[in-house]
Amino acid sequence: MAIAIEARKAGLVRKAEALVGEMRAVEDEPTAKRVIAEFYEHVPPADVAERSPRELCGAALALLDFAKRRRPGKAKIRAYNPDPADDGWSSPHTIVEIVNDDMPFLVDSVTAAINASDRVVHLVIHPIFSVRRGPDGRLSDISAGNGEGVRESWMHVEITAESDPAGLAELTQRLDGTLAQVRAAVADWSEMREVLRRVIDELASAKPPLAAGEIAEARDFLRWLEDDNFTFLGYREYPFGGHALPAGPALGILRDEGYRVFGGLRDLASLPPDVQEFVRRRELLIITKSDRRSNVHRSAHMDAIGLRRFDAGGEVVGVRLFLGLFTSLAYSRSPRAIPVLRVKVRHVVERSGLSPASHDGKALFHILDSFPRDELFQADEAALFATVIGILDLQERQRIALFVRKDPLERFVSCLVYVPRERYDTPLRQRFAALLAEAFKGEVSAFYTHLDDSVFARIQFIVRTTRGAVPAVDVAGLEARLAEAGRSWTDRLEEAASAAFGEAEARRQLRALKPFPPAYQARTGAVAAVADLVPIGKVLAGSPLEVALHPRDDDAPGLRIYRAGEPVVLSDILPIIENLGLRVVAEEPFRIESAEGTVAWVHELALAPTALPLADAAGERLAEALVAVWTGRVDNDGFNRLVASAGLSARQVVILRLYGKILRQAGSPFSQAYIESALSRHPEIARRLVRLFEKRFDPEAQAPLAAVGEIQAIEHGLNAVESLDEDRILRSYLTLVLKTLRTNYFQRPPSGAPKPYL
Repeated sequence: MAIAIEARKAGLVRKAEALVGEMRAVEDEPTAKRVIAEFYEHVPPADVAERSPRELCGAALALLDFAKRRRPGKAKIRAYNPDPADDGWSSPHTIVEIVNDDMPFLVDSVTAAINASDRVVHLVIHPIFSVRRGPDGRLSDISAGNGEGVRESWMHVEITAESDPAGLAELTQRLDGTLAQVRAAVADWSEMREVLRRVIDELASAKPPLAAGEIAEARDFLRWLEDDNFTFLGYREYPFGGHALPAGPALGILRDEGYRVFGGLRDLASLPPDVQEFVRRRELLIITKSDRRSNVHRSAHMDAIGLRRFDAGGEVVGVRLFLGLFTSLAYSRSPRAIPVLRVKVRHVVERSGLSPASHDGKALFHILDSFPRDELFQADEAALFATVIGILDLQERQRIALFVRKDPLERFVSCLVYVPRERYDTPLRQRFAALLAEAFKGEVSAFYTHLDDSVFARIQFIVRTTRGAVPAVDVAGLEARLAEAGRSWTDRLEEAASAAFGEAEARRQLRALKPFPPAYQARTGAVAAVADLVPIGKVLAGSPLEVALHPRDDDAPGLRIYRAGEPVVLSDILPIIENLGLRVVAEEPFRIESAEGTVAWVHELALAPTALPLADAAGERLAEALVAVWTGRVDNDGFNRLVASAGLSARQVVILRLYGKILRQAGSPFSQAYIESALSRHPEIARRLVRLFEKRFDPEAQAPLAAVGEIQAIEHGLNAVESLDEDRILRSYLTLVLKTLRTNYFQRPPSGAPKPYL
């Protein structure tokens, strides 16, 4: 396959070369063909194989035409959409072409700038040519990158399609600024390193009024920076308080007088007192982050290495600032091998009192070795010690922990959050970010997640704050809020189950089931899930059906139906529910599996809003009635609406149902549906008819005088019935109850047998 696609690429490039004379007139056809071959030499075959020869030829010749004239020392840039009519070729993407002197950081700086503009880079073609140009910048000779002449970088970048001319102009301007910074940093790179060497020598000869050990460590650190551990992007000197200092060079991206590294550093008196105190601290080194992201090499907040300057009295009179980026080597090497950091690590270990050979000592070294490198550089020893000892104390404890460090310049707060690894996911990280941003009245500008063999995941949040308005935060209270946000659904379920059943019984019931499916967890709170445990257990133990009514999270009424083995068929259950006076508007089933492999189904039914009472005893009566109808012990008809409307049990409704059948058998002209409707429209009378029946015939509660009171109440209610037909039906019911002589309704079942419904 690889050989075939390579061969296809080679064939397409040859065809593209053959189109040179046909697509457009060129002054030097052999050179144009050579440019096409070099243009695609290092392009992955897959990016060439699906293109037409005309597109390949057009893209290369367009860049060649664009490069024919360029001012020396200046990048030439254009962003456009090729037009088949004018250019002879087309592309589904917008094309960015750049011709520039060859120098480091071009490709990654350009792609970072494009990505920062919310566009996607689809392809980068970046040949290097050796060229000769005339005084006017006109191209006179071109050869491969190692030939004679000036090496130039020619870039063809395909990005997200952009048709707005203003958008293309803005992108061109952004790229021009980026490449100007790249040029400044590269041009002054040697001089910035020379300044660093002079500073190192100066610290040896004109020592500031500080401890000799601190000065020696600072010199070692500066030498370490020079040893390919720092990408130098800018240098500038900042005098304080009107002190006259020897004028130093402004180099790299800090040539620009308006480029701000730290807001307010040039006007120290305008800063809050604690910030001024930090800047004037009697320490030599400042290692921190700039307010600005780098446009050169990689898009990251730049590292700022400051060296305080002191007068004869030991007062800080200025700062010499190197601006750049720590290299990947600086982040991969052990902190014990890096000047300044090695001292911090040694002091922290000594202060801990732990033997390096002990279990805790080795754990402490692991924490320090894997600690965020920027935090190691920026944190003072006291704060670092408190943090790493707090992390060490976590050990294997499965809890969420928070460690906070405020930037001395009040630009940001760094928050390290440790969370049990199996709980970490993107939604949790987003909840943490929202809580931290709210607490510090700022905005999360960056986060970094670290996962290793530890039981914890570590997330570092950088919260951008407002200088002078950083609130005092109760870290312990904020940690408790994070812990609450980080509690899993299972945690809440176990806690709720323990509160409901006791710890031992809760553990037994939960272990009897496999983990609840994610869809169930998303729709069911912990308390509601605990309420489900008992009916799930009953159906798994043999109950044919269990039912529970409860309010949903949106305060709408909800109905849950439980069945083992097979799910409930909606067409079977809906008529039963509707005859109870309820209406279903949505249904979602959940499959719950037991530890033994048996299955229970939980059907969540959303009910339409209703004025019927559904809570407590009323809900229990409805649930009992639904099960009774499902199992065939009670007829499925409109009489069951009286369970909710009249507050009757399913068995009490049987009394009214049987009297209704007697009326029909006696030749009543009213249909059963009309009889059901009459009773439902007058639930108070229906309830009193049942109560009259019970007071007349219940052998344990016979109350003749009370029965007289019920009769009077019924007759009083009948006087308010407006419909003559309904009045006839209800009076017929009263007559039947009064004419009844005996009943087996209250007959006791055999011991242990269920109470009969008929």
